[in-house]
Amino acid sequence: MPVDPWFIVATAPDESTLIRTAREVNEGLPYVLDKLLPQARRIQDVRIAALGLAFKPNIDDLRESPARQIVGQLADELPAANIMAVEPNIDRLPSELEERDNVTLTGVDEAVHAADIVLLLVDHTEFTRLDRTLLTQKIVHDTRGGWG
Repeated sequence: MPVDPWFIVATAPDESTLIRTAREVNEGLPYVLDKLLPQARRIQDVRIAALGLAFKPNIDDLRESPARQIVGQLADELPAANIMAVEPNIDRLPSELEERDNVTLTGVDEAVHAADIVLLLVDHTEFTRLDRTLLTQKIVHDTRGGWG
């Protein structure tokens, strides 16, 4: 839980240095971008399906979600990309993503069919039950192990 460790750090800073360090490392290194960005830059007019924005599977709570940050960084790093954010539990993108011209809230079927790259960020049931044959001929990044 990304938020709870910060409560511990705030309450007992001298006793929680390991927790602080772990959270700072985890929040500062979206490893998936290190692999995805070079691939995406090689594809003209790249289309990326970013599956999931929520904090954890099968909920609509986007607060403190690392997936949200990853999609925002993708949008910033790839301004010419079409980033299809897929989150079945919401009706509207959060404001920081909605403001970006290259991010749209898209349904799962439409996004996966159109995508060059499929990025699984949250293992919602809708995504883990996805027909894997739809992923052939796509670059796939499964950050959750939902398809592995």
